Amino acid sequence: MHLKTYLNIAEDRALWAFFADHLLSKNCLLSSTSRLEARINSFLQNWRPNIRKVNPVLRQFVKSADKYGVELDHSHMSNGAKRQLPLWHHVGELSTKRQYNNKPTSQCLRTHHKVLFVGDALDFAQRLDDPQHFPRRTCMCDGCVYDRDISSCSNPHACLLEARLRLTQIDPAWLPCQPQGEPVPTLTSTDENDTIMKPTTLSNNIADSFRVFT
Repeated sequence: MHLKTYLNIAEDRALWAFFADHLLSKNCLLSSTSRLEARINSFLQNWRPNIRKVNPVLRQFVKSADKYGVELDHSHMSNGAKRQLPLWHHVGELSTKRQYNNKPTSQCLRTHHKVLFVGDALDFAQRLDDPQHFPRRTCMCDGCVYDRDISSCSNPHACLLEARLRLTQIDPAWLPCQPQGEPVPTLTSTDENDTIMKPTTLSNNIADSFRVFT
């Protein structure tokens, strides 16, 4: 029950689950290259908590998730749900590409531009296609002026390029870039050892896209 409640990543999510996020993020394995400000939820990202350092309740539901093979499946996620996934240490990172999560521009995106999720990066990088934007540090378009004066970013154009580059390091299947038609009905179970937790339709709730392998 604790695990199911924790994975209900929706507007009505239990308050304690946010505290759990914080505690798990603070107790990441030392072998991880992730930084605290980039950690949001280990079930949505490629970092692991050190369960020896958390309380028994958190330890138990992380162990339960490992035991039953809980993982995220993009095939039932709507574009809206994909936009809600964390950008940094994304669960769909391409193993064939070098990942840039900790560059100075990456940190600037997180701390100054508040680009934490896929949707944030998509919206932010759209400025590169704005005819009012010029590809230089001193660009005087409204967005870049705001970023320099209000967000304290010394080179907004470099951060725009970094946001777009970061998106190319994620498997396109995980990105909300393609139009989505009518959902295709699917079985709730493909075999006796593979159970889908829920939907047969595309869902805006990330929780509906977790699968359990028993």
